[in-house]
Amino acid sequence: MYNNTIVAPDPSLVLEMTPLSAMFDPGDFEFVNNIVDATSLQSSALGCGDDSANNLYYLPSSGTNTVVGNPDFTAPVVQGTKRTSMGKGFRVGRTSPAIGAGVPVGDGATQDFFGDSVPVDAALAIGFDQPRQ
Repeated sequence: MYNNTIVAPDPSLVLEMTPLSAMFDPGDFEFVNNIVDATSLQSSALGCGDDSANNLYYLPSSGTNTVVGNPDFTAPVVQGTKRTSMGKGFRVGRTSPAIGAGVPVGDGATQDFFGDSVPVDAALAIGFDQPRQ
């Protein structure tokens, strides 16, 4: 699971209806380049498996090479009813710690959520938005 933006009061990851934090060996599940923003106070880290890297958390962090901080969304409210209009408020702002903190993912996407090209020779952003520099 990579390059996603997750905003929820109590975010959690499940695999076949079992929370990853409860699994002894979650297998080949990779959790990379994601923004996870909890809109309510969290007391524990997100259970996201053993292969978690380069994620931005606005809650207690887990994994390696994590970034902790406010993702600096441009206007974090759902706007409209179509896919891109609903997501546009969750684009990362120019001061977001997500910018340049991602890593390439093998056979990764060539476009972000909004249809913009994902850079191949420059630093990636974490999340579903690859802001134009």
